[in-house]
Amino acid sequence: MAQDTGGFGPPVVARWGGQPLGPGEPENPSTPLVVLLHGRGSTQDSMVRLAPNLPFGPAYAAVRGPIDEGDGFTWYLERERAQPTAESLAAAMEWFTSWLDTEGDPERPVILVGFSAGSLLAAGLLLARPERWAGGALLHGAVPFDAGVPVTRGRLIGIPMFLDHAADDDVLPAGLRPRTEEYLVGHSGAPVHVRTGPGGHDLAQDSVEALSRWIGERLAFLGAEGENPLPDGADQHWPTLPGGALPLVEGPALPDGKPAVLPVALAYDA
Repeated sequence: MAQDTGGFGPPVVARWGGQPLGPGEPENPSTPLVVLLHGRGSTQDSMVRLAPNLPFGPAYAAVRGPIDEGDGFTWYLERERAQPTAESLAAAMEWFTSWLDTEGDPERPVILVGFSAGSLLAAGLLLARPERWAGGALLHGAVPFDAGVPVTRGRLIGIPMFLDHAADDDVLPAGLRPRTEEYLVGHSGAPVHVRTGPGGHDLAQDSVEALSRWIGERLAFLGAEGENPLPDGADQHWPTLPGGALPLVEGPALPDGKPAVLPVALAYDA
């Protein structure tokens, strides 16, 4: 199938794991997929090396960014550090999803794992189409605020998230880390596992171990329960409720003094 790469070249992908349909047969196209997204100036090889330290069972795919950056690659152009331009982020997301559309069963569970700049792409993808993903992990990264993706209240209801920071990380701009945590934990509606470890902007072994446990929990949930029951699209229909809609409740006041009106969130134990 031809891929619309939006002017970028075809993706370069490093793979690990997966489950064949049978002995000597190709990979089961419904196997859960974990996509690994590297940081700025790096390559897919830096992320696929994580896969042997992560749970056995899913297919792992480490994708290389489409834009040359130093001795490596990146995902988008920036107006400031860790602040993608809206146009460049949109192009990267379109390029990425065009590739993903060719990767097996379109209903297979997909978990996004991004490090640094890769985490901003992962967060952008999650916010743009939350119903498509089985979860997302942001490692030493952030949410792409003011970059054309909807960063609204309740946007990630029911989408489990893993947020890992380092106490002495000086790569992210000051204020972006707490802003990201405040949004994800306080406003996005996602069930979030937050971890802050020692060190700087390097992925330490304890971070990888914590990520592995989180992915294992997600896979166990998916194996037992299937995907979180969120229908595609922004308008969710709940057939057992009057009118097929969740009741509205008033949340905390917004800066303009008006109350925030949110759907009642369903919490998923993941």
